[in-house]
Amino acid sequence: MKKINLKVLVLVVVVSLVVFFAGNYLVNYYQINYALQGDLVAISGVKKVKITKLETKYKLEISLNRVENLQQTFNQIKSRVKESLPEKEYKMTFVSEDYFKFEKLSNKVNLALYAAIETGKFLELEERMSIYQERYDLKKAKVQVDASYIYLSLVKGNDEIYKVINRKTGGENNG
Repeated sequence: MKKINLKVLVLVVVVSLVVFFAGNYLVNYYQINYALQGDLVAISGVKKVKITKLETKYKLEISLNRVENLQQTFNQIKSRVKESLPEKEYKMTFVSEDYFKFEKLSNKVNLALYAAIETGKFLELEERMSIYQERYDLKKAKVQVDASYIYLSLVKGNDEIYKVINRKTGGENNG
C-alpha cells in the first residue's frame, strides 16, 4: 500500500477549493452582471446599468434616457431585478450626469417632496412642481404617486433627472 503524501493532499485540496470558489464567483458574476444588465438595458428608457456587489448587498446604478412614464419604467426595472435577485438585498440608484445642473432646484424640490410625504398633500406637491416648471423654464416637471413611491421627472433642455422616493421611509432609490 502506498503512503499518501500529506503535502500533495493539502495542495490538491487547496487547488480544488480555489477552482471551486473562482468558478462559483465567475458563474454568479456572469449570471447576475451580464444577464441582469442585458435584461435591464432591454427596457425602454434604460441607457446604462452598473452592478456592484457589496458584501451581501447588490448596488445597481441605472442611467435613463428620456422617460415618459417613470413609474412604469421603475416598476419594470424593479420586477426584472426581483426575478434575477430573488431573496437578495439590493439598492437601486438612478444616476444622471445632469444632477449638478439641477442642484439649486433639487434642494427646493426635496423640501416640497418631504413636506408632501409628511402631510400627505400630494396635490400641493403637483402644484408646486408646476410653479417650478414655469420659474425654472423646465420642459417637464412631472410627479406621480402610488401607495409606495413618489416618482419625479425633471427635464430642462437636454438635461434630465429622475427621482423615486419611498413614501414610507422617505429614502431615495436614486440620486
